[in-house]
Amino acid sequence: SGHIRGYTPRKLGYAAFERGGMTIDELKSLITMGYPVIVLVTWHFRVAVGYNSTHITFQDSLRGPMYNKTYSAFDTEWDYSGHWGLFICPWHVEVSNVRNVLPGDVFDVTATVTYPCPPPFPQDQYPATVVNATIALPDGLCLAPSEIAKKTVTGYLTAGDSANVTWTVQATNLGKHLISVEADGKVNGFVPPLPNYPEYSYEDRIGGVSQSLVVVTSSLDESPPTTND
Repeated sequence: SGHIRGYTPRKLGYAAFERGGMTIDELKSLITMGYPVIVLVTWHFRVAVGYNSTHITFQDSLRGPMYNKTYSAFDTEWDYSGHWGLFICPWHVEVSNVRNVLPGDVFDVTATVTYPCPPPFPQDQYPATVVNATIALPDGLCLAPSEIAKKTVTGYLTAGDSANVTWTVQATNLGKHLISVEADGKVNGFVPPLPNYPEYSYEDRIGGVSQSLVVVTSSLDESPPTTND
């Protein structure tokens, strides 16, 4: 989403939102949350990655990494685009399950899929449709009978919302096993015409992936720990 002319999406793209009229405080809030933000200054893109009391720090293809600009100087350059910013982030996928099981045990694996959209970006801009989650199991684990690997999470997922999906899994072999879950959806958009470039519509596949660990052991340690002061 937030499609850029000339950009070819990868197999699994990131959620992206653009907004004009951003304030420096909003930009700093996004950086504090750990999100780099692409900003458009005078005929040039930079990635805002940090700040202190007097400067904002950028990754800049022209000026180099860790390029610092005072607030007032950056604010003047940012006026060129009307304080435009682009937020890009994969979906957040959190996989949860029990940590230790015995061979033959049956347990649940739950994935919480979140479509990130921090303020000030609009939540109604790019709802995702055909939202699925797919589990990948290594040797030593298998899906319970009648389970399927790929499940529909929801008919659509609005930016900022979350959804859960659960699988029933059985342990078969001893060892440490990584469980992977990939979630994805589709977003649609429209790019208006520009001089020498026609208008067009597009569809992007966006999502995220995560893993969780389970240990299949021959015996479970159920004794509470003992500590001495």
